[in-house]
Amino acid sequence: MKFIDAVVGAVIGGTVVWVVQRGKLETSYNKGKQEGEVERSALAARLSDTEKRLQGSRDSMEELSDRNCKLENEIASLKKKLSVSKARRKTAG
Repeated sequence: MKFIDAVVGAVIGGTVVWVVQRGKLETSYNKGKQEGEVERSALAARLSDTEKRLQGSRDSMEELSDRNCKLENEIASLKKKLSVSKARRKTAG
């Protein structure tokens, strides 16, 4: 009888420990999951802000590139006019 009582006690004790530990494990899991979701949301917001800044930088770079191209064309035109002006002065003088 003592052996059966010991086995039954061990089974009941083991079951109680399992139930308590299972509850703690679920609580820890849910807490970790919630913290992970909060962190994921924060990172998603940071990524969105970074993407907006990057797009703004790309837009600025495109505007500056267009402006640079126009200025280079204007410089080429002015150089050509200067060359023509110098040639006219040479032939006139």
